[in-house]
Amino acid sequence: MKRVLSICLLFISAQLLAQIQTERVYDEEYGEFISGVYTLKSTDSSYFSTDLKVIEPEITLNQTDRTEYLVVGEQPIVLFKNSSPQGKEDIAGVLMKSSFIETITSHRKRVLRDFTKKWSITHEVWSEVVINGQTYYTDIKLHDFLGYNFSFSAQKQTLTFVAKRSGYDGNYDTGYPENWHFIVLDEKKEIIFDSGELLDFRCNCEFGIEQLSESNNGELIHEVSYNLVEAYLHGTSYNMETKELIDASVRFTWSGRIMEFLKNDQ
Repeated sequence: MKRVLSICLLFISAQLLAQIQTERVYDEEYGEFISGVYTLKSTDSSYFSTDLKVIEPEITLNQTDRTEYLVVGEQPIVLFKNSSPQGKEDIAGVLMKSSFIETITSHRKRVLRDFTKKWSITHEVWSEVVINGQTYYTDIKLHDFLGYNFSFSAQKQTLTFVAKRSGYDGNYDTGYPENWHFIVLDEKKEIIFDSGELLDFRCNCEFGIEQLSESNNGELIHEVSYNLVEAYLHGTSYNMETKELIDASVRFTWSGRIMEFLKNDQ
């Protein structure tokens, strides 16, 4: 009986842990505007050097309620050992390619406002993230929306939308999903393509992520609505077009290896 009870408790604990979301920590002064402009440390060139340890990205999607995406653009992202780095001794390494991450804690520290402009605010927010089992810290804003939305059945691949909430009225991550990317996963859920640059795609919808995503039978996997994308298979390539949410549309072809974006007629 005790053994059965122990097994049941372990199962319940595992289920609860699986549903734990990213913890948000707020400093007392976070809600007050501080005069100034915050400069991101993870992309600050003064922290970067060619001899930094290169951190390998996590390219396999094992999606949970904490799974997000750290997009690396033209500039590498420096990751730190803590959320209050004072110098290069606090640098853990540099991420050269985009990576799936598990976000453990989001620490809201400060909101800064540039009072020389009509409305210009920046946030100091640090995220504790796990990449390939290792913990790092970054002040880069994470892409917090990963949504399956179309299966390339001919190639056994999946197109996934990636976006982040842009925030408004002083909020850091509420509303307006922007900064869209596409990634393509193979049947092992490994990244085989990342659009890299921002797509010419704006949904202009305050609660766009909530409208596009839904819980998948309680498995904490979000799926973009299937009516968002139209696709036509021509030979071995797909011609695709994202349908309008309000005034957004992207047209492209996908061959299984190469994505070619087409000029938008709008």
